[in-house]
Amino acid sequence: MVKVELSISEYRKRFYISAGLSRLSKGFKSKEDANTELENNRSFYEYWSKSISVSVQNTTPIIRNI
Repeated sequence: MVKVELSISEYRKRFYISAGLSRLSKGFKSKEDANTELENNRSFYEYWSKSISVSVQNTTPIIRNI
């Protein structure tokens, strides 16, 4: 399992709660709104950041030539 930190990222003028490359939240209009959501529901986002889909998305692919 890949350990990733939660952060606030901006994409197309919206702010998201992210775990590595995965966006875990809907888009917020301001960074303060995203920070408030993260503070209020941190345990939920930490649990979600440990899911297999987030882990797979943040793992570097292994390319093997046969």
